[in-house]
Amino acid sequence: MTVFGTVRLGGTLEVDVADGYRPDPIDEFTIIMGDSVDDEFDTWISGGSFTYDIHYQGDRVVLTNFNFNFVPEPSVLVMLVGGALAWLLCSWRCRRRDVGVGPNEWVGS
Repeated sequence: MTVFGTVRLGGTLEVDVADGYRPDPIDEFTIIMGDSVDDEFDTWISGGSFTYDIHYQGDRVVLTNFNFNFVPEPSVLVMLVGGALAWLLCSWRCRRRDVGVGPNEWVGS
């Protein structure tokens, strides 16, 4: 946003990104530009699982240092746990087969 004159800031700045877009940590976004910038936002938050830094540079406000915190979807965790359990069950059955144990017998270690 470009403002002709002095920009007076306050309130809350909330930043979100479009689905699938992930800025690099080195990216910089000038979000407000004017003849001069007075004050600062009272608070700033992100609408997603990322953080960023805000810089007031005299005549502009710039967002930098985007850091995305990976939070897996619950379905991903279910798939990982299910895969681990399947692997354990398969390896246990393979060991029983390799030592020639019948289906109702137990081999102690």
